[in-house]
Amino acid sequence: MFGCVEAASAPRRLHDVTNRGGCALRRVPVPAGCGGPARRGVFPAEHPEEHGVHVSPGAELPDRQSHPEPVPVLPPPEVLPAVRNDRKRKKEVKEDLGGDELSPELAELVRRVSRAHQETFPSLGQLGKYTTNSSADHRVQLDLGLWDKFSELATKCIIKIVEFAKRLPGFTGLSMADQITLLKAACLDILMLRICTRYTPEQDTMTFSDGLTLTRTQMHNAGFGPLTDLVFAFAGQLLPLQLDDTETGLLSAICLICGDRMELEQPRRVERLQEPLLEALRVYARRRRPRQPQRFPQMLLKITDLRGISTKGAERAITLRTEIPGPMPPLIREMLENPEIFTEVGGGRPPPTPRTPCCPGQSTRPP
Repeated sequence: MFGCVEAASAPRRLHDVTNRGGCALRRVPVPAGCGGPARRGVFPAEHPEEHGVHVSPGAELPDRQSHPEPVPVLPPPEVLPAVRNDRKRKKEVKEDLGGDELSPELAELVRRVSRAHQETFPSLGQLGKYTTNSSADHRVQLDLGLWDKFSELATKCIIKIVEFAKRLPGFTGLSMADQITLLKAACLDILMLRICTRYTPEQDTMTFSDGLTLTRTQMHNAGFGPLTDLVFAFAGQLLPLQLDDTETGLLSAICLICGDRMELEQPRRVERLQEPLLEALRVYARRRRPRQPQRFPQMLLKITDLRGISTKGAERAITLRTEIPGPMPPLIREMLENPEIFTEVGGGRPPPTPRTPCCPGQSTRPP
């Protein structure tokens, strides 16, 4: 193409494109698309007047091969395959987004998990909110009145989490020891996930299952302490995901039924229970947001964040024991007696205390 441009600056009578596809002036090869034997003259040289072309006396007539019509500049040949591949990829993505279907088995699993979550955890819109003025102005080390209320609500929440777990398909088929191991390892994760889905950013508040709504300062004073800002930051990160009740329930079930927990007797069996939950969340999230395929991996990353918060929560529980006047409530104590968490924070296992069943009628694993 550059050879043709250089030739075009010369007098027109010297510009002659030969049948060999080269420029006669500079003998520069002409790339494909810039003329050549296929580009013929558009009118016969013998009678140009018939075609509206005026020729001065004595002028040299152009032959059939002179002055070819301008040819549109096409992308370089090596670019064309990339364009085609890009179009192919877009088509494949479009087909993939619409190709996920919930099998009857997965649809039933989604229905059961969603129902278990909704019946053990009312959504924010179902609650009648109420507030308290207790220590709302500034942060203190611990407000014993708020701590008593929070510990009461946390105990009820743990009972609801156990009820949720027992409704999950296959959970009660595990050994009693593995059920307790999974509950103790994930209870704090699910508790944090649940309270964070009831975050109201406009007022910077969180709402408990009885409707009690606390500000950030009150949450700090109720016992969260240095964990407060981390929990509120996580709640803010959940907002863009726009989780519905079904996704929150599936994410909670995946947190609970996890084969990498320490001291499991049958980790492979737990993994097999988790696999359909992962697939159900993937398909459900893709069908709910067909143009946002990144939502599913973003949800799974929140499980890692929850484990980090749980580790910090275990550290906070150790210091909280020195701040409250009496012992921890039994169910909270049972939840925190998790060797996995205390090993991670380097605090060692807490001293033995009387064990309380996770739920009525359920025995605990012997030490």
